[in-house]
Amino acid sequence: MSHLTLKYSHWHARLGNPSNLTLKPLGLHNENDPCQVCVKAKFTMLPFKGNSDEVHKPLDCLHLDLVGSISTPSASGHRYFLTIVDQFTSFKFTHFLKNKSDAFEEFTLLKRTNEDITR
Repeated sequence: MSHLTLKYSHWHARLGNPSNLTLKPLGLHNENDPCQVCVKAKFTMLPFKGNSDEVHKPLDCLHLDLVGSISTPSASGHRYFLTIVDQFTSFKFTHFLKNKSDAFEEFTLLKRTNEDITR
């Protein structure tokens, strides 16, 4: 029976990239060749600078997200929802929509209603 010796890098890859401490009890020693998958996994993103514009009052800056089409509609037939976050207050609004085309109308109604309240 022949004896097959695999390099550390082969075992490291086959076992799902475990740490050196995990492979050490198996008698495998790191060859000091950095695994490219592990190197990429350790990358960190640069800090997000965020919005550079200062917001001084409610409704100055809104963040919107339209989600859908949801495969199973609600009991009332809604397949979409619109989320709106006010950056100044962090207040969140959610509106359920039957059609994607209703999003703009819902947004303008919400904005108009809240402008009246915040005056």
